[in-house]
Amino acid sequence: MSYLTQEDVNNFGHEIIDLIQRGSRQAMAPVLDRLEERNELLNDRLAQVTQDNLHRQVVAAVPRWSEINQDPRWLAWLQQVDGLNGTSRQALLTRAVQEGRASSVIALFKDFEKAAVGQPAQPAQPAWAVPTYRGTAQSSGRIYSRSDITRMAARRRRGEFTDQQWLQWEHELIRAANEGRIRGALDVATGCQP
Repeated sequence: MSYLTQEDVNNFGHEIIDLIQRGSRQAMAPVLDRLEERNELLNDRLAQVTQDNLHRQVVAAVPRWSEINQDPRWLAWLQQVDGLNGTSRQALLTRAVQEGRASSVIALFKDFEKAAVGQPAQPAQPAWAVPTYRGTAQSSGRIYSRSDITRMAARRRRGEFTDQQWLQWEHELIRAANEGRIRGALDVATGCQP
């Protein structure tokens, strides 16, 4: 929907209308940036609450989930393709965790428990637990949040950084990610928040 009519263009001309539109965009940029930052903070909080709720529900419904999660039979079972939808169970589990669908995660654990009856258990590395990257002991730099990163990107869009300054920021961001200094970062292996 356009608020401008052909009559407006005829009366004021393209140049004046363009000038007004650019001025409006410039005047609204700080407001839009603040809204974008607030939205990012709310999304981060929602994701954290969703993951907390998922964990709480899984613990309540599958008290042995931690033990199961270290069972090599579980790992092998997750690599198999689910007969109902033709997708690997690991992909189903990862998607359910990412989307915060506790009922799907619980169903996978319950299905495994039924399938594993009578098979001997052996401990291994966890598959369902979202791995948390821990930085090295020498990482002592600033810890960034996803909101910090969003704010920096908004500042870049506004032209507040030279190319050289932005390149330095990118290098710092990569170092921070490698050292585990990004709060709320997604795990590389799972695509989920720790």
